[in-house]
Amino acid sequence: AVGLTETGVEEFKEKVNEALKECYKEGNELLVLVDLFGGTPFNVSMLDIKSKYKNVEIIAGANLPLVIEASLSRSSNLSDVIETLKESAKGAVMSPEKADSSEDDE
Repeated sequence: AVGLTETGVEEFKEKVNEALKECYKEGNELLVLVDLFGGTPFNVSMLDIKSKYKNVEIIAGANLPLVIEASLSRSSNLSDVIETLKESAKGAVMSPEKADSSEDDE
């Protein structure tokens, strides 16, 4: 995990490159999860990772359920993981006041 702090974009890029040295293996697939589409982590990932490395995919909109789902799907191929994450993300947003409480009554 690499976080963007008040130290700025250049230090963030350095941290990303250090993490890549540990995580990326030639011939393997790599999934990068970022919070916001168009935010600094997304832009750095697209420019400094996806454009330079093979078999790398970026997913924007990461949240804790998505991170957990991705971690549990590590043994699958990357395209299957991405489809699973996109489907599970659709069901992750809900309004509690609309949730069916009948299950709690049992």
